[in-house]
Amino acid sequence: MDLETLTRELGKAIQQDERFIAMMQANSANETDEALGAMLDELRLIQMNFNREIGRDNPDNEKIEGYNQAFTSLYQQVTQNENMVKFQQAREELDALMKRLTGILSLCALGEDPDTCEPSVNGGCAGSCSECAGCSND
Repeated sequence: MDLETLTRELGKAIQQDERFIAMMQANSANETDEALGAMLDELRLIQMNFNREIGRDNPDNEKIEGYNQAFTSLYQQVTQNENMVKFQQAREELDALMKRLTGILSLCALGEDPDTCEPSVNGGCAGSCSECAGCSND
């Protein structure tokens, strides 16, 4: 089996994983939550008005501050929405899985033993400099 076929098989397995399924279910719940949708629409409107005001020749600082306050308040409500909380948790769990899998693949590409290599936890070097913000191994 070639690498691309194996990668596609891994993709299928990821889509059957409970973390992927939980994230998709949480995403679906977000999409059908009318109150959340209304809040997100309002956030977009506030952002649009903010950008329009910033782009004026003489922006009104009071309006800008008002948009900032409205955005911050509404954003806090969005992040506390039950469906959004569940989605965020599910996405973090899927992201952790993907980071681990990517770390293993990166280590294997560097010659590590595929059966025993372990990507570093807590932001340590996983061997892939493409996603790195810098380290002391320079």
